[in-house]
Amino acid sequence: MTIFARLLMFSGISCVLFIFVPNAFALQQCPDNFVAFRGTAEPFTCSCLPDSTERGGVWGMGPYTEDSSICMAAVHAGILTSDGGDVTIVPAPGQRAYPGLTSNGVSSGNNGQSEGSFSFANVPRQAAIAAPPPAPLPTPAVSLAPAIVPAATVAPVEVASTISQCPDNFVAFRGETQPTLCFCPPIDVNQSNVWGMDIYTEDSNLCLAAVHAGFLTPAGGNLTITALPGRQTYAGVTRNGISSSNYGSMDGSFSFTPTTQQAIYAPVQPIAQQLAPFAQCPDNFVAFRSTAEAFNCFCPPIDMSMSNVWGMDIYTEDSNICLAAVHYGVLTSQGGNVSVLPEPGRKTYAGATRNGISSSNYGSMEGSFSFSPTLVMPVAAPTPVAPVQQPIAKSLMETGQVQLYIHFATDSDKLFEDSLPTLSELLAALRSNPGISLKLVGHTDNVGSPQYNQDLSAKRAKAVKFWLIQQGVLPTRLETEGRGLTEPLDDNGTEYGRAANRRVQAIRLN
Repeated sequence: MTIFARLLMFSGISCVLFIFVPNAFALQQCPDNFVAFRGTAEPFTCSCLPDSTERGGVWGMGPYTEDSSICMAAVHAGILTSDGGDVTIVPAPGQRAYPGLTSNGVSSGNNGQSEGSFSFANVPRQAAIAAPPPAPLPTPAVSLAPAIVPAATVAPVEVASTISQCPDNFVAFRGETQPTLCFCPPIDVNQSNVWGMDIYTEDSNLCLAAVHAGFLTPAGGNLTITALPGRQTYAGVTRNGISSSNYGSMDGSFSFTPTTQQAIYAPVQPIAQQLAPFAQCPDNFVAFRSTAEAFNCFCPPIDMSMSNVWGMDIYTEDSNICLAAVHYGVLTSQGGNVSVLPEPGRKTYAGATRNGISSSNYGSMEGSFSFSPTLVMPVAAPTPVAPVQQPIAKSLMETGQVQLYIHFATDSDKLFEDSLPTLSELLAALRSNPGISLKLVGHTDNVGSPQYNQDLSAKRAKAVKFWLIQQGVLPTRLETEGRGLTEPLDDNGTEYGRAANRRVQAIRLN
């Protein structure tokens, strides 16, 4: 136990105040103030950096109000100079009044009642932060992480595969037992959403907290994050150009550990748009839950002011597909074709700010989706030898009709990708001749019953009509009909003949 004395001047009367200080626990850098430690009983030692002795306000003349600047109050009390050093802080009960006094070049203010106070024990002055790092505070006050190991002293292991960008905060990772490795792009240090010091509230900005803790510079870089239990209090401090704030109880926390694993962050690049547009993407993925195959769709120019995206890399099924594609990186705001990948539902989705879009955290969801970095082309069945497609616009103008050799999936009205050139040529003919209307007539070979082929031919004609409407053709310019196997062009007994009979005929109506 340490006994020390201080001479106080109050109302013109000199008195000596004896303070008995048990063995003090120790912190690293001193927090900005004492608010987060209200109700604690044991003294603790921390270090004041030189700039912290000139920052903040002071009320009282010992004891001081809990919201007084600890380091500036230490100068006022004569424990430190403006060069900083170590101080031992003694918790004290709240007072009914705190008189101000100008002392040691610091003017403290008067203040009324406060719930908590602090004073100082007389410790030797030392420069800056001592090493090795001291032991943490006892519960319920905040215990701090060990001193940061410089990157140069960490032995790297095998190079890992690519890693993802860090989420905005750690809420979605509450309860995680394994460290999380991620990448912070250049960091906007003008933000202020950080609470705590060394151990942070789970909703603190991860990358900003990493700069505050000293694990990153504003240039960003790789980061290893460890989930920690929630705490009763979090103390704020100004450090590395960032001011964190005090906070009360929180369900989860996080801290940082030196990154020993080398990994590469490779941002997804937008897909080169070379193909004609696919069918337009739906607003979200809800209707495709439980599907197993990727599907391709087209996003028109995207409204970046929307905010309905939840998750990062893997998104909730109700997220906006096109906005999520920009967030993922496969599209720009100009839109384009994308390949959407079904994913199973997840318990949590972490939000992140990326590519100009802020996605949000979310809890459990039944279905999810992601994107392929490149377009996934359907695997088409081998195409049999078939007649050469005749020029569409010329045939329509000269003969009033043309046979369209469009490739559908077997027993289906699903269009294959290799049909796009023919469909695009038909679309161009309609756009260059806005006055004409067409009847689209579906035909099949003779495999299957007449009724089955009748229905299939009608569906295929409607599929072509639907594609044209999606590209902007007025529905009033198009009619459809199915004629099944009743009008073959060639012998159904040969592969070539059956291929020639599977077609959609475009007939001019005017």
